[in-house]
Amino acid sequence: MLLAVLTSFLLASQSWAQPNGYTANSHLWYETPGQDLKSGLPIGNGRLGALVYGSAIEKITLNENSVWSGPFQDRANPGSLSAFPVVRDLLTKGKYTEAGQLTLRNMTGIPTDTQWYSVTADLFLDFGHREEGWSGYERWLDTQTGITGTVFNWNGVNYTREAVAGADGGAIAMRLTASQHGALSFNTSWYREKGILKNTSSSCASTLVLDIGGDDAGSIPFSTAVRLVAEDGSIRKGNDSMISVEGATTVDIFVNVETSFRWASTDKIKEELTRQLDVAVKTGFDTIKSQAAKDHQSLMKRVELDLGSSSEAGLLTTDKRIAAYRVNATADPEFLTLNFNFGRHLLISSSRASASSGMGVPANLQGIWNDMYFPPWGSKYSVNINTEMNYWLAEVTDLPETLPPLWDLLSRTRDKGLITAKEMYGCPGWVSHHNLDIWGDSCPNANGTAYSLWPSSNLWMSQQLMERYRFSNDKIQEWRRDYVEAEPGHRHISHLIELYPERRMTPLVNETLAAAARVSIDRRLANGEATGWAKAWIAACFARLFDGEAALTQLQGLLRLHSSTNLFHEIDQGGPFQIDSNFGLVAAAVEMFLQSHAGVVHLLPAVSSKAGAGSISGLVARGGFSVSKFKIDGQVAESVETETGKTYTITL
Repeated sequence: MLLAVLTSFLLASQSWAQPNGYTANSHLWYETPGQDLKSGLPIGNGRLGALVYGSAIEKITLNENSVWSGPFQDRANPGSLSAFPVVRDLLTKGKYTEAGQLTLRNMTGIPTDTQWYSVTADLFLDFGHREEGWSGYERWLDTQTGITGTVFNWNGVNYTREAVAGADGGAIAMRLTASQHGALSFNTSWYREKGILKNTSSSCASTLVLDIGGDDAGSIPFSTAVRLVAEDGSIRKGNDSMISVEGATTVDIFVNVETSFRWASTDKIKEELTRQLDVAVKTGFDTIKSQAAKDHQSLMKRVELDLGSSSEAGLLTTDKRIAAYRVNATADPEFLTLNFNFGRHLLISSSRASASSGMGVPANLQGIWNDMYFPPWGSKYSVNINTEMNYWLAEVTDLPETLPPLWDLLSRTRDKGLITAKEMYGCPGWVSHHNLDIWGDSCPNANGTAYSLWPSSNLWMSQQLMERYRFSNDKIQEWRRDYVEAEPGHRHISHLIELYPERRMTPLVNETLAAAARVSIDRRLANGEATGWAKAWIAACFARLFDGEAALTQLQGLLRLHSSTNLFHEIDQGGPFQIDSNFGLVAAAVEMFLQSHAGVVHLLPAVSSKAGAGSISGLVARGGFSVSKFKIDGQVAESVETETGKTYTITL
């Protein structure tokens, strides 16, 4: 079914051509190496992730999405069932302190914390020289293909490095080249502080295996291996834990990790570890790169956003663009487009269906990229907002392939939650609290009355299931009673979930509730500066209220104040990386251009006058409608298509 919409148009606007071939709306690029989590360049295929730094001694921080701190724990507090009615009675009588103390003693988990996400290992490539003698240095990430690279000249030789995560959860693949025959020599080694059972090269010298396990590992058992293939030169054992390459021109590197999450025995782990590397070597770097780029592009190209050209501002390296944007956001409209594309790249790279049924692992608080044994908040699934925000962009920017891991986690926590509901509350059904681990542990996490006993995450996560169905076919009182607010500017606005991501407080559904929601948001902002992810949520709420100026202000504030060197977002300025706002920015931006929650396809509902001329294509509306392309300055064009046969009202 094809619904013609107004008049057709073609928009000739595009990014300024850059002499180095990078585009202002799709490439991150730098003239200095990365140093840490916030400056490395992220690639991934859902199962494996890597941060590539592009340094003289190349460091690649490797992650596998199931490397968590330990196995499932039965943390049910045996005192919960008897304490529950007593706590309710104390609350009814206004004895809040006593209720809180009893809750912390008898209703929190034992131990208090779920498992947490952990770093896998660092791979080092030592080339024997330092950065001081380099010239012509550049490193880059193409968000459209998911490929990252580094180029430089040292001692008259041009060196190139490329890295990509193989499609369908395959190995990480790298290629190193030198412009001069035989000029490539380096040592390869693994580094991990904890739990090393074995760190040795194979008898044929081309493979280096790291086995992790034991009580001090800080993770479940796993094995990781790197295999080197050289066209020329030699590969030999440097020592038991190092491989040396000498006199090569081109070297391909393949990396894999397998864990006890998916494999029940050490033998199975080793078998799959070797099989994946054998497949990668047989396939070859060129084919892996081509297949991975094709897969990544097939998803990225579904939606194309054009907010106009940044002209000279877009020619700067990404770190310099960040600095300039903090001073003058309006001079670089493509910086928002770049972050839009980067957010979609991150979700594609950190959340894909598992080859093993039911074993998918969704994007966590840092997506898939982590360099710590105990990262901030454990890099878990904070399901009182953050995990949900990770996936707000999935439907509307046509990335349903990223959702199966979320369904798998939801299934695991449902199974655990049936038991928790019965043992903790004496209730039928299932319950999960504010934090989950990879196992779906549904018992309360941590030990605070303000958050641990929040029992509503299953309801919120289930809303994403309903979204899958929908796409494929005065002051609001936050609490039951009026309390003196402890933190009037607090970052959580869970009482406004029906404004966004749900619908019952939006102007097209209920103008009275929408007005009340606006009062609530304004009060929050008047009493404090929102954190990174909260800015993305508030921007989406402003878009739902048709206030494009306020929505853009929040997004610009997010980019000005929370952008790391590699565009990872900090929860606070200088604080830890948390990925939800990278994803939330995309979802909020889309709400400015297209809304469909109220039974109509609403085009350009909240576009700021500062947005400039441009276009967007490929967005998806509820009801199964695909909006092929329309101008952002108000002239709507080409078509709205649906495969469902449904009829929708289109509103401008």
